[in-house]
Amino acid sequence: AIIKTWSQRYNRLPDGFIFQGPTSAGLLGFKEEELARACQERFKLIAEIKSELSRLENCPLIVSGGIIEKSDAETVYKYGADGFMLGSRFVVTDECDADDEYKKLYLNCNENDVTIIRSPMKTSVRVIRNRFSDMISDSEDDYDIIEAVKRGVEGDYDGGLIFCTEEADRISKIDSVEDVFREFTS
Repeated sequence: AIIKTWSQRYNRLPDGFIFQGPTSAGLLGFKEEELARACQERFKLIAEIKSELSRLENCPLIVSGGIIEKSDAETVYKYGADGFMLGSRFVVTDECDADDEYKKLYLNCNENDVTIIRSPMKTSVRVIRNRFSDMISDSEDDYDIIEAVKRGVEGDYDGGLIFCTEEADRISKIDSVEDVFREFTS
């Protein structure tokens, strides 16, 4: 459906696909009732997407979500990815301009600190648990997700949203960007 829509709208095939998997940070694109199954079957989903893309000439599959170490990247390659994206790992680098307290939220995170809430678009959002995320999960009221993220970035760590991967608890130290690249390319 995506390829067909893209072709009709732009009169060309896509240059590539990015699969933001179910273990990603932020907006997940999966409804809450689909998420547990998608997490269990994420590698199967990668293989199925790659199979569909194999009908297209030169359309790489880029996978994101839950890639913390080189072994995670190697696993997504095994299932058909042509590349991968990192997000949460770069939050906790020397070069990231996030406040040190923001970075500590990742470094001190355990698996119980990562939660799923509902977005205003009725899809799932993965965040570090705080007062605001608990309030959203107990409410049916809509909220301004952009403002909530902005509050988190600006230092309101209990009243804003802090996106993170499901695997945030595996991030244990601040690295340089060079160190992260060295890890993934050695």
